[in-house]
Amino acid sequence: DMGHKIIGVELNKSAANSFFSENKLDFVKKRQSKFDVLQGDKCSLFIGDFFDLSQTDLQDCKAVYDRAALIALPPKMQKQYADHIGEILPKGTKILLISLEYDQSKISGPPFSTPKSQIENLFSNYCKIDKLASIKPEDFRGIKAQEAVYLLEVR
Repeated sequence: DMGHKIIGVELNKSAANSFFSENKLDFVKKRQSKFDVLQGDKCSLFIGDFFDLSQTDLQDCKAVYDRAALIALPPKMQKQYADHIGEILPKGTKILLISLEYDQSKISGPPFSTPKSQIENLFSNYCKIDKLASIKPEDFRGIKAQEAVYLLEVR
């Protein structure tokens, strides 16, 4: 509604189609690099593997919202994710990253605990990192967990 062009990446074709139908949005299907793309007026969903995204796909990207991508990945894949982010996003891109912090020894993920030290370890080579907020701990599968919000800026 504010005039921004939105790009999403979805591995599941059915979920991408559902997004457009649930929001009553028209779209056309096209092919771009390794992706089928469902493209509406202001929104495009790339159907495929996030790790197939390239600099070309995101050359006009100015901001990223990561609500549950990083925390859905096991730690070894989190490193791959951060490295890929550092390779494909233009300098100056801002990332709003929401993490989840809890005692990983008490329950296993996903979602996986990503404390500030992990965020710094993953992204400090590529991004300036500012922790914006921590949400009051709440019950998560029987233990206390809290969300943390970070602003990352690609250098």
